[in-house]
Amino acid sequence: VDNRDPRADILKAEKFQQRRRDERNRDNVNPDDTAPAPTKTRGVDNKKALAEVRDRSNFAAIQLKTKHPNIRKISTALQLTESGGDPSVTHNILKRKDGKLVDTGKPSGARGAGGVTAIAARDTNNKKINNIIKNLSDDKVRKMLDDPKFNAYVSTAYYIRLHKQLRDEGYGSGWSDKDYEDLVSASYNGGAGRVKAGLDESGADNMKELMEWMDETPLPDYRQIHTHVTNYRIHRRGR
Repeated sequence: VDNRDPRADILKAEKFQQRRRDERNRDNVNPDDTAPAPTKTRGVDNKKALAEVRDRSNFAAIQLKTKHPNIRKISTALQLTESGGDPSVTHNILKRKDGKLVDTGKPSGARGAGGVTAIAARDTNNKKINNIIKNLSDDKVRKMLDDPKFNAYVSTAYYIRLHKQLRDEGYGSGWSDKDYEDLVSASYNGGAGRVKAGLDESGADNMKELMEWMDETPLPDYRQIHTHVTNYRIHRRGR
């Protein structure tokens, strides 16, 4: 059992993230205008809040009737990484201005603790979810995603979908379970297409090599994913 206080690692990750933002601004590496807000690592204020996140993860696992190992812990870590577990968090689009990232105040389309979009909800490949939302507009799907438990349900289903998709396409083949979980987490945050392109370009044979490549590349999208995986690892270890 790891008895170390994860808050020290969370603070370390926040400082790491700030250094990356400062470096990006200093080197004038501009993100795409539609870049999502960088993942923020936040601590859970109290035991009640963490219990609520875990309760949502348990609900999702029961609804999905999945045998996926550790899915409750994975779902909890995803929620904490994407939003600090806050179901009311606002996910806005960032835009470059004078070489810096500024919050536009415009919604990115991601909703709730899981940072789920309507597109992701339609791409879970889960029959039950598909039957619920298939005749709904994207606006109505987004409103449904504002429900914390449904958000966790869809978020977890989407993770499971990515887990199968990457393996079926040969990505992460031969990787350890831990590395593969990190790879799926990266795809969840940054998009499977972007992560697969990074794998193809980097030729990485494990997550360490991919993380090193993302850390060195001037492409801000991959720096964003690097930060997400770093934070995910902290939250995952603490669960």
